Amino acid sequence: SKLTDIPVSTLTEAENNRLSIIREDLHNRFIDQDAAIDTVVETILRNRAEFPVKNRPLASFLFCGK
Repeated sequence: SKLTDIPVSTLTEAENNRLSIIREDLHNRFIDQDAAIDTVVETILRNRAEFPVKNRPLASFLFCGK
């Protein structure tokens, strides 16, 4: 926010909108995987709220299907 002169509320609102779009897009692409999609999005949200550890992934996901 300080570097870009964009208010923090705008940044968080934009990120919330982007995550909402990601959730909708995943629900459209993966049928009957609501619990898995919600878990992925919630993990992303939780990691955005915390301070990530450098040089480590936010999470690892394994998707299996027919």
